[in-house]
Amino acid sequence: MSAFTITSKVDIVVSMFYNAISSSLTTFAGQNFGAKKIDRVKGGFKRGFIYVTIYNLAIIPIVFIFSRSIVGFFVNDPDVIELGIKAVHITCFVYLALGLIYVPRGTLNGVGDANFSLINGI
Repeated sequence: MSAFTITSKVDIVVSMFYNAISSSLTTFAGQNFGAKKIDRVKGGFKRGFIYVTIYNLAIIPIVFIFSRSIVGFFVNDPDVIELGIKAVHITCFVYLALGLIYVPRGTLNGVGDANFSLINGI
């Protein structure tokens, strides 16, 4: 249970960037879609993917390499640390997909198509 809690805390910190990108894209896409500036919406969508890709290239190695220190920050038990390291190693590769889901989610919400978010959330 401790390892799961630690992994969840790491995920929350990492995914704050994805939430920020998604929220920003929702506003950006909504304003530009309303102004009928579709190329700006497309440009924002592409930049969102670029930002998420750069972030993923930075955060995944950091989380993977420093997983012992990250997990050790929360707990001192060696067994929990080892289990937490394994959990963090597994979940850090899910960040790739997670980041790439948030970009279309934010953009589509902004242009008024919430069906993707609904299906994705389910």
